[in-house]
Amino acid sequence: MKLIDYLPRFANNEIDIQIQEALENELITLIDEKDDLLDQFFIDTATWGLDDWENLLGIKINYKLDFDTRRSNIKAKIRGRGITTLKVIKAISETYTNTNVDIEVFSNLFSFTLSFITNNCSYNTILELDKKIEEIKPAHLEHRFEMVLFNQNSMFTGSTMNTGETVTIYPYTPTNFESFGELTIATGNDRSMEKVTLYPRQEVI
Repeated sequence: MKLIDYLPRFANNEIDIQIQEALENELITLIDEKDDLLDQFFIDTATWGLDDWENLLGIKINYKLDFDTRRSNIKAKIRGRGITTLKVIKAISETYTNTNVDIEVFSNLFSFTLSFITNNCSYNTILELDKKIEEIKPAHLEHRFEMVLFNQNSMFTGSTMNTGETVTIYPYTPTNFESFGELTIATGNDRSMEKVTLYPRQEVI
């Protein structure tokens, strides 16, 4: 509904309509700005407000990273406060990868491996996760990634078998077969013709 519809009938004139249309455009712009400002208070919807989140948490701003990776850095920084445990590492890793992350510890090798599906991860996201794990893990432990690419394409298989038989037919030859034919062959001279009568050779039975 337009703003002019909220006014009395006597205001429905050319001047008031133009005034209300101008106010209506400003109101729409104000609503959009309000909604955009509200989005900046939440990490998952913030865009230009990510600068403030990163400054607040002491994260170096890198405009080469996409919004999703920057949001993951912010969430990881918040979740990474306190003692680093496997649970914390798992939570931070899942923030970056947007999927379940399994962690396997190899105590004798002083290392642990993170396994996850990479379908929803960009190369830059994995690099940022690697940096974050290196930052929060105990210094004497080495970490590795086991990345799985899940292929969702359909694959069809099938088989077939061919069978057949060979039938040999021996033709029946009558003994009294007779054939007569008349063949006319044109020569180069269109004024003359040669007439040849052919009698087939009698079949030997």
